[in-house]
Amino acid sequence: MKREIAWRIFAKEYNLANYSIVSEEKRSPNYVITPTGARCNRLFAVGVITEIEEINQDVAKAKLSDPTGMFTIYAGNFQEEQRDFLLQIDPPYFASVVGKAKAFEGDDGRVFTSIRPEKIEEADQDIRNNWTINTAKRTVERIKALEMSIESGFTGEELIEYLKKEKIRPDLAKGISLAIKNYEIDIDQYKEIIKEALGNYTEIEEEENNPKIAVKKSMKELDKGQGVNYSEIIDKATEMGYNEKEIEKAVNELMEEGKCYEPKLGKLKLV
Repeated sequence: MKREIAWRIFAKEYNLANYSIVSEEKRSPNYVITPTGARCNRLFAVGVITEIEEINQDVAKAKLSDPTGMFTIYAGNFQEEQRDFLLQIDPPYFASVVGKAKAFEGDDGRVFTSIRPEKIEEADQDIRNNWTINTAKRTVERIKALEMSIESGFTGEELIEYLKKEKIRPDLAKGISLAIKNYEIDIDQYKEIIKEALGNYTEIEEEENNPKIAVKKSMKELDKGQGVNYSEIIDKATEMGYNEKEIEKAVNELMEEGKCYEPKLGKLKLV
C-alpha cells in the first residue's frame, strides 16, 4: 500500500474539521477532511509542546502550539516510543510531529481532532518558522484551488475531473470536492488563518502601546525562575495603562502563539 503524504495544516484549520471518512476495511486508510480540502490521513506539524498529561499508565496527552492554535496529541500503546518520549520532556519544548489524523465525535455532537504520533523529534525556532512559512504556502495553494472550484460551478466527480485537468493533485481534488459538499465554505476565514500565522513573525506586536508587550515585560521583570502569578502580571501591566480585559486577551494570545505557558495553575512563564 502506498504511504500517505503528511499534510501541512495549521492548528486552527485542523480544529475546524468536523468531517471524516472511516474505512470499513482494516488496512484501508481513514481521512480527516479539512475545510480547504486537505484529505488528511497523516499530518506534519511543528510547534511548542506546552502541556503534557499522563492520562493513565497507557496513554499520554500533549498540546502542541503553532501560531494559530493548539494541536492535541494522544500517544498510547501503539505509540509506546512516542508516549515515553513525551513523558520524559519538560515543556516548553520545540518539537516536530508526524502522525495519523484522527477525529472523534462526542456525545454532544462536537468533533474533536487529534494526532496519533508516529515520530516526535526535537526542533527549534528556525524549524518552526520554516514550517510556518511552508504551511502558509500550502494553505494558499488549497485556497486558490478551492476558489477555482467554486467559480467552476462543478461538484462531485465532474469537479474532480475538472481540477485534474487544471493540474491539481488528485488527492487534493478529491478533498476539495468533499469539503465543498460537507462544509459551509468561508474563504475569508481561511485567509485570516494565514494572516494570523504569518503576522506573528512580522513583529507587529513590538509596536508601542500593545498590551502583549506589557505582559511580556511584566513576566520578564517578575519571573525569578518558577514563573509569575497571574495576579502579579495584572498588577504590573495595569501600572502600564492597560485594563484587566486587555491583559487577559494578551495572555491568551501569547499562550496560543506558544510564547508563554502555564507551568502551574495560576502561574505563567515565557518560552
